[in-house]
Amino acid sequence: MDSTVNRLFVVTYGRSGSTLLQGLLNAIPGYRIYGENGGFLTRLHGAYEALIDANKHLAKPANDNHRHPWFGSSRYDQASLNTQFHAFADGILFCPKAPDVRVFGFKEIRYHDLGPAKLAAFLVFLRQIFPNSVIIFNTRRVEDVLRSGWWRQNYWHGLPKQFSDFAEFATEYVGKNPDHALHVRYDALIDPDRREVHRLLAFLGESLSDNKINFVFRGSHSYENRILTEYISGRAAHIEMTEHDWWRANLDEFRLDVESRRAGWLAKGVFLRAVGSDARVTLKSGSGVVQILGTQPTPRIAEQYPNNPGSGAAGFSLEQPLTDEVYLYGTSNGFENRLIGIVRPRLSGGAARAP
Repeated sequence: MDSTVNRLFVVTYGRSGSTLLQGLLNAIPGYRIYGENGGFLTRLHGAYEALIDANKHLAKPANDNHRHPWFGSSRYDQASLNTQFHAFADGILFCPKAPDVRVFGFKEIRYHDLGPAKLAAFLVFLRQIFPNSVIIFNTRRVEDVLRSGWWRQNYWHGLPKQFSDFAEFATEYVGKNPDHALHVRYDALIDPDRREVHRLLAFLGESLSDNKINFVFRGSHSYENRILTEYISGRAAHIEMTEHDWWRANLDEFRLDVESRRAGWLAKGVFLRAVGSDARVTLKSGSGVVQILGTQPTPRIAEQYPNNPGSGAAGFSLEQPLTDEVYLYGTSNGFENRLIGIVRPRLSGGAARAP
């Protein structure tokens, strides 16, 4: 990567694993890659094109006078617009500046429905106002994207083609612009061989230790694990989440809170299988083993997943003694996987030891 590069843009769509990519990029020293901003730059592109079009009506200053219907439009020449739009966008998106940040950027998911022609025009604009930038396309297997809870609830028949067209566009764009663009595939990124990770790092001219890379992948990014885990009592010394694909394929929603009670511990949360899944989740702690079942009313979950018949009664609570190590196992199609391991700091004198 050119040493003058100081901006990075992740161009993708929802549920592509882009927040994991965001986390990986932010692990690089000197990088600050923000999250999405609602398509700010695509909207700004519309304003930019409006002024460029206005200038076409009156490009010569000699003809610019108050009798002309486009009076003043000669001021909107492309060079000056590039400078002013850069200052405006950079000041909003990447301030305050920090002396330890070499590369600012953000990821945005609102691109798949632009179509190839509009996306191509937008990227020309992006490179004009941020000439020292690189573009990272991020895609994922279409069938996995469509399986997610969000797209199941917002599906329309044209979605698969939008995603496949986007991936095809990304490949073609990178082929024509290998100096400033790279196409990363989520399915390769999460492969344990880490080849895709190192391909990305090589393109950027950066490096990360194996320990740092593994730390990023052990964390929870966005909705990627379909789980919100809070081990409240005494705080957790370590939470290990595994089998990400199992969560995505088998559960629409899983949440777990664990809190202290005089009688032991109360574990409560939400367990909602994906439609068509036979998944079971079992909590194991010491010699105690209990299957988690959703039976309690969950009206908000029902609103989120109206097409899942179990969404109205997906809540659970169970009170039982828990040791300092708690494990969750998931079973589907006759196979059992360890999903989460939670290690809590041991209590000393009634107080939790800080991790």
